[in-house]
Amino acid sequence: MDTTWLKIAGIVVILIVIVVVGANWLGKNRPAAQSQSNPTIEQVWQQDEQRLNAPVQQPNEPTTVQPQLVFRPLTEEQTTRAEQLWQMVVTSRKMGRLPGMTYGQMVQYCRQIINEFPGSEYAYRAKLALADIPESARRQYNITDKELDVSGFYKQ
Repeated sequence: MDTTWLKIAGIVVILIVIVVVGANWLGKNRPAAQSQSNPTIEQVWQQDEQRLNAPVQQPNEPTTVQPQLVFRPLTEEQTTRAEQLWQMVVTSRKMGRLPGMTYGQMVQYCRQIINEFPGSEYAYRAKLALADIPESARRQYNITDKELDVSGFYKQ
């Protein structure tokens, strides 16, 4: 019985194992600069959360007249409800970033905030969050210019 083919198959299997183990070892030892250029989903989520939850800052140029952000005050109960919805926006944004997922829930929560708490800081943030999603998602969910317009929050 000729075992030449068995020997060749054995050598091919050994070579494949060596390539897989080598690639795995090299992948773990890549330089830090290279890993920074391709952030993990957790890093992207952290960046999104920091950006979306950053405090709203007033423009501060004393030499020119700058418009000031003005928000409608909310009751304690309204603030609690708006904060709950806002956390859902942030969480839905994370989910929307995953492959195969959509921004549908995020858009729904943003619209709910805009409708329930117009003129509030949360409505302002919701409009900015809607403007932050990709253009294709804005078209998919029929996000209007009115939903993105934050000019009503600025007073001279």
